[in-house]
Amino acid sequence: MKFRPKVRQKKVPTFSIQDHRTTVGLQPGDRFVIRLPVNLELGYRWNPDLPPGLKVVDSWFGPTDLARPFAGGFHYWKIRAIAPGMHFYRANYRGQNKTGDILPITFQLQVDVSPE
Repeated sequence: MKFRPKVRQKKVPTFSIQDHRTTVGLQPGDRFVIRLPVNLELGYRWNPDLPPGLKVVDSWFGPTDLARPFAGGFHYWKIRAIAPGMHFYRANYRGQNKTGDILPITFQLQVDVSPE
């Protein structure tokens, strides 16, 4: 498990699938972005489970490679830390492969929100 020091809000940090099981330190009011790969055309979606100490302030889908059908893209969530404590952002990626099997994948980010 990696630990990242407190993040200053001069720039909103972005965390991706490579940051799975990372711990990040923030202060109440700080924002961050989660960026996870998605393929809506094939029915694959992330289902986030947000604890009460974190709040989604925006959500959008990023670019796909339009030259390649079914190439996928990214789902972004901008999240604000609203309460002190250790919060676990979890998201499950659900979809079916070619044989119809459901393929669950989990992403987790541990968010340590502490007052100044």
